[in-house]
Amino acid sequence: MYEIYLERGAEKNLKKLQAEEFQRIINKVKDLADNPRPFKNLLVCYSPDDRLKLALS
Repeated sequence: MYEIYLERGAEKNLKKLQAEEFQRIINKVKDLADNPRPFKNLLVCYSPDDRLKLALS
């Protein structure tokens, strides 16, 4: 199992979301902790410094 850390800015942005959207995203992030490569068609975008990642399905 992997550990996932959110940067402060990401946490602030998540808190601004509606409860339903927030829960959907948090569930997906938790799923990635258990299985970081759940689908072959999952698009993972990296920031230039390779610290920030965004997964889109």
